[in-house]
Amino acid sequence: MLRVWKASGGEVLAMQLAEFLSMTESEVYPIRVLKRHLHRLCGQPRFKQRLVLQDGTLLADSDTLERAVELQLVLLPFCAGEAEKEERLLQAIAGNRVAEVENLLQSPLNPNSVRRRPLLLACGHGFLEIIGLLLEASADTDQSDSFGNTPLNLASFKGRSDVARLLLDAGADTDKANDRGETPLYRASSEGQRRWLQVARMLIEARADPNKTNCHDETPLYKASLSGNSKMVHLLLGAGADKNASDSCGETPLIKASWAGSLPTVRLLLDARADAKEANHRGESPLSKAALRGKMEVVELLLQARSEIDAANHLRLTALHLACRHGHEGVVQVLLEARAATDRADDHGSTPLQCACHAQFSNIVRLLVGAGADPERVSGQWAMGCLRQSSGANRAEDHPTGTSHGVGFRV
Repeated sequence: MLRVWKASGGEVLAMQLAEFLSMTESEVYPIRVLKRHLHRLCGQPRFKQRLVLQDGTLLADSDTLERAVELQLVLLPFCAGEAEKEERLLQAIAGNRVAEVENLLQSPLNPNSVRRRPLLLACGHGFLEIIGLLLEASADTDQSDSFGNTPLNLASFKGRSDVARLLLDAGADTDKANDRGETPLYRASSEGQRRWLQVARMLIEARADPNKTNCHDETPLYKASLSGNSKMVHLLLGAGADKNASDSCGETPLIKASWAGSLPTVRLLLDARADAKEANHRGESPLSKAALRGKMEVVELLLQARSEIDAANHLRLTALHLACRHGHEGVVQVLLEARAATDRADDHGSTPLQCACHAQFSNIVRLLVGAGADPERVSGQWAMGCLRQSSGANRAEDHPTGTSHGVGFRV
């Protein structure tokens, strides 16, 4: 029988020796395994434990037990005021010197009293063995750096699923945010590569909140949509992310995805029934954002989703105004085919036709006139000449098909 007693006389462990040996048969250091087991029983890390035979012999981690024995468990306090050892620990971590870190922790040295937070340092470098040792020494998994980043936050930002796994198994807080309100899931959501997806999946499985916002009210889904990461968007939607959650400016994930021009992301959000009509605080809808950026396929998809084609922003600019202003000929054609209003005026009284004339986008002028835009309010030599060409049977030399480029001339 293997028995372990406290110094006070209370029994901590009683186990058949054969059972203990079966636990340690694949281990190099059986006493270390026993100390880890005792950690679960007494709540003290193995680095603070000392096991003593009845004759006073102190057992090392590398010692073996081949016969029934009674051991006394002595728990040491952490060393206090060991500045020199703390500095050596930081240097050993930075150099990935595992054995040296092990020896310093055996002092025993408290990893939570060290000035520069050893666990943050090890996680920043991704040194797995050292991270494991520090966690064994009860390092605080939720300690933070000067920006409020926790070890899990750093691991998520760097896409280190191996580091994240260790931290989550040690009980790290999945939703603890940094000073900008960014949670680990938010930090992982900006990238779409496989390793960041693995981290995000781990966090979601650990019940991270997919709707927790940062200081600007941005959710992880918002971040993933802005980046056009359709795989991350799919994962977050499946985890219950709010498809219509808006930031402090009223921007929704669909508005950001439309701006980015990510067709797969826009399609995922629309399939999840995101509101295609919801606008931000400036009245800018997903459609107007896509039109502004010349994202023709996104415009087509939003129109199929019954987005309001003539909705105007705070300057009374419609999607057609914006496409005409910026020379997005393909978008103009799609909007005209969908029967966008051609003669709506903005805050300055300008119609889409006037916008196209001002920028000298001749192909767009012809499209608008052909769609019935009123030419009466257009003036200027270039504009009038372009209108005559568009209405004549034999047109003069024209710009090639595609996006026309303005020359900044105003009429």
